[in-house]
Amino acid sequence: METKLLCYTSPILSPEARWLLLQWSRSPGLDRAVSCPRAELYRRLGIPPQHARPALELLEKHGYVVGEPFSRGRGRPTTRYIVSPWFRSELEKLAKPATAHLDEIESICVQAIQTRTANVTNSQNLLSGEQRANRLAPATYYLLVVLLAHAEIPGIVRNLSYWQLQAVTGMTKNRVISQLSKLKMIGLISRHVPGILRNSGATRMRSVYNLDLAHPLLLGKESIGLTAIFSSSTKPGNVTFLSGFYDAALVAITLAKHTTEILTKIDATSSSDESRAVPATMQERSRLSARRRKAYLKLDHDAHFLLPQIKPTQAAAEDFLKAHSLGMGPILKDHIYAYVTMLLSNHWADLERIRGKRHEPICDVMRVIRRDCSALATTENPESSPHSDSDFFSLIYLLARHVAVELQHTLKSLDQHAECDFSTAIFQIEPSNHQNDGRWVVRAYFRSSDGVTYLGNGAVTLPSVALSLPEELEVLGIE
Repeated sequence: METKLLCYTSPILSPEARWLLLQWSRSPGLDRAVSCPRAELYRRLGIPPQHARPALELLEKHGYVVGEPFSRGRGRPTTRYIVSPWFRSELEKLAKPATAHLDEIESICVQAIQTRTANVTNSQNLLSGEQRANRLAPATYYLLVVLLAHAEIPGIVRNLSYWQLQAVTGMTKNRVISQLSKLKMIGLISRHVPGILRNSGATRMRSVYNLDLAHPLLLGKESIGLTAIFSSSTKPGNVTFLSGFYDAALVAITLAKHTTEILTKIDATSSSDESRAVPATMQERSRLSARRRKAYLKLDHDAHFLLPQIKPTQAAAEDFLKAHSLGMGPILKDHIYAYVTMLLSNHWADLERIRGKRHEPICDVMRVIRRDCSALATTENPESSPHSDSDFFSLIYLLARHVAVELQHTLKSLDQHAECDFSTAIFQIEPSNHQNDGRWVVRAYFRSSDGVTYLGNGAVTLPSVALSLPEELEVLGIE
């Protein structure tokens, strides 16, 4: 199969034409001619005639495919089709996508043919419920495999704008949005966090799409080896290292930046509390100041309780606060969850080795952080060397690594007999489907070729803290 097709950006080709070429590249191959009637070609490629006919005509019209009469002796001549050499030469110039889902793309192509064949050969059209659910239109199939092709992290697609999706699918923006909605409706996209643009596009982060790997078109439910439900140990509204790492970083950085200002305000407001009908005595002012200092110290302690290893530089802190002020928090947080997933899925053994130790950041993870977050890193650290990574990139990496290491430790504790080889697992992290219950779900998937150890479901109660502004400090106007 020629996955370079999934990166080809000519505006001429429709998604149906692209899907036809992708199926052709599987069998017989783009370098092989096909000699058969058109109806037979459509059947071999698993594409309904109403979609395949205009797709092939488009390919012939623009010279991507050449059809010519071909005779095998007696009988009516048939047609010989070949993908043009110039187009194959164009594909040679492209780089293959660094996909984590080559097996799934191949499987979808096969399933599309099998489902279509079952439909054609069944005169009563008695498809099973699962067959009907998996029978997609060619454009929907193609968008799905494009998403899979651009997923560097299993099950997660980042950094694909609508413009880029238009370029590699041949769809209009409205059609891309419509097809994405179809993938969401049938459950292939389980979660989507839209990208954000600020400052006339100068500051941006792309959308994050989470694919449901348990869908029959992907790994299927039988691939789930473990489902762990993480919840808070105390009252609703509290957060854990998994649900509240971003908030903890925000609180810790904000308090560190404004420590002197906050303590000065505590003393000043304790001396002139206008809410009192009778002026406070010196002793009362002292007690009020002490309560507010205690509340401030507890809030700072709780933030660092969730992130004990995180000590950002001033430059990193400034970039973090700036990104948050621009409203980038939700999308930045989802990107960090993606990096956590990348660490667990692709670097399990590395995480075990570096737990509790200083180490150089893992190159693959830093590469994607550097690319994804480049528009957010603006503050230079004067002490950094010219070729070093931004302090902001390092902070994002440390946040992701901290969550990943803590998750790894917890997940291993659920495998009491050490039966599961988590190093071959694909992990997904998502909030619970129940709104506002504060729970998070972590699943471990395994491809059948790696073998699946079924650990079932596990419930994990994590220590939690409250990071909302204490009542004693509301008067200070801290944001």
